[in-house]
Amino acid sequence: MPVALRKITGSFFIIYIFLMFLIGIPLLFLEMAVGQRMRQGSTGVWKIICPWVGGVGYTSFMVCLITAIYLNVVNAWTLSYLSQSFQFSVPWEHCPLLKNSSDFDPECARTTPSMYFWYRMTLKATDRIEDGGPPVLSTCLPLLMSWCLVGAFMINGLKVIGKVLYVLVPVPYIIMICFVIRSVLLDGAKFGLQYLAFVKISAMYNVKVWCHAGILVLLALGLGYGPVVSLASHTELSNNCLNDAFLVALVNLGFMMITTPFIFSVLGFWSTVITLNCIEKNVEILSRLVGLGKLPPEAQPPLHTQGNLVSIFTSWLNKLPQPIKSMVVSQIDECNLEKQFMKVTEGPNFIFLAFIEAMSFAPGSVFWSILFFLMFLNMGLNVVIGLLQNIITSLQDTFSSFRKNAKLLTVVVFVLMFLCGFFVIRPPGLYQIRLLSDYWIVLPIIIIVFETIAVGWACGARR
Repeated sequence: MPVALRKITGSFFIIYIFLMFLIGIPLLFLEMAVGQRMRQGSTGVWKIICPWVGGVGYTSFMVCLITAIYLNVVNAWTLSYLSQSFQFSVPWEHCPLLKNSSDFDPECARTTPSMYFWYRMTLKATDRIEDGGPPVLSTCLPLLMSWCLVGAFMINGLKVIGKVLYVLVPVPYIIMICFVIRSVLLDGAKFGLQYLAFVKISAMYNVKVWCHAGILVLLALGLGYGPVVSLASHTELSNNCLNDAFLVALVNLGFMMITTPFIFSVLGFWSTVITLNCIEKNVEILSRLVGLGKLPPEAQPPLHTQGNLVSIFTSWLNKLPQPIKSMVVSQIDECNLEKQFMKVTEGPNFIFLAFIEAMSFAPGSVFWSILFFLMFLNMGLNVVIGLLQNIITSLQDTFSSFRKNAKLLTVVVFVLMFLCGFFVIRPPGLYQIRLLSDYWIVLPIIIIVFETIAVGWACGARR
């Protein structure tokens, strides 16, 4: 996600809802109506409407192709984590032991078990994007399984895909409702929800906030990528596209309204636990230094306190005389709840680091980890199926002979994309995905601009 989580507040929500109705629904209706009327996929429809923007279709085809390749790699990582979640003690909760030793891996001890498992065990990540390396063998089987899952859903054509989506689409909503109920009961969830509910009037005048909200609207509705046009080309001409556009937008908006409180509740819990662990470590350090005589008795922190340890420790620290406070601060780590909350980043690191670590702190972590990865895999498969449907439809529109051997075409496309995925599962693969997710969004925006110009030119701006 190119939108940083720290930007999502109450102000952002207001702007997002406004832009959903201002640009999201009209553009969604435009793509649906064009696909339904022309009975073509994203490559063929724009050549018919306006030949001089025919390149828009081929650009959206390439965007779909590359996006599907790296998104299914994310699905492969999810499958890998899901398969290991069935262990009673999940491997990202504890640091591994060294061979023939009872000591923990020192590299893991310097970070966190979840971070070590993500970067060293799963990705085997390099320090720089320029560093190469062979594909990570442990990810090859999950990648093959993820492509087999998509292939099994799509091999028999659009009718089967429709039935599959009837199952896959509602499942995340059901699971998410369970997560929301559970997450608001976690310690520290209130802090995350308070941050989410904060409305900053100055954000309403910030161009960057409006840009981020607009980008999220385009991504959420899949505009500019082509699947909307391709799927709409298979609908009946009598179907009301405007009603469908409103329905899709409202369902999407409803899902975001459910998902965001869950995310911020879990992150509030995660930052609270990390801060509490940090304070407990600082209390232990200060008590030891006072006992050794390296610090004066006034530097002894309160022990066995009842209530909010974060506020109690912060209040005690602020009441210390300045000379003693300077001595104490030089010996301990900074434990700031707000700064810890703001450390969260977007993208795969957000899912496989902050969320996984938060789940490991919660009671029943194994059950919630399994449920979370099932939901995340379900959502990932939904997106990849939509992208692949656009790719198959575009190839069939461009080369009509492919329609006679649709199953063979599907298998060939999946095999080629599976082989291309080997490039992404190499050690620097995560950096390449981050690079694409940060700068790839420009292309769908350009595509949407040319789509609007083409329809305006063909039909007349007033119509």
